[in-house]
Amino acid sequence: MKKPLEKEIFWKVLIWRLGLSMPLTIIVNYFYYHSISIVLSLTIVSNIVGYIAHYLFEMYWDEVWKMVKYIQEKINFKNN
Repeated sequence: MKKPLEKEIFWKVLIWRLGLSMPLTIIVNYFYYHSISIVLSLTIVSNIVGYIAHYLFEMYWDEVWKMVKYIQEKINFKNN
């Protein structure tokens, strides 16, 4: 599996956040709070945190996948 470049990961996450996550967050928050200032504050904070978490997840996906495969092997070994 080809490992994506850091630049590619950066843009992938940024496009996801700006194109899908932020508009949905604004709509859902406005439905509950009916205040544009609260909605924008929550949207900005939650998307900054989400952006960082998503970026780190993408960067370390190979290690996460190795750990998942290791756990699967251990579970399958115990079941056999």
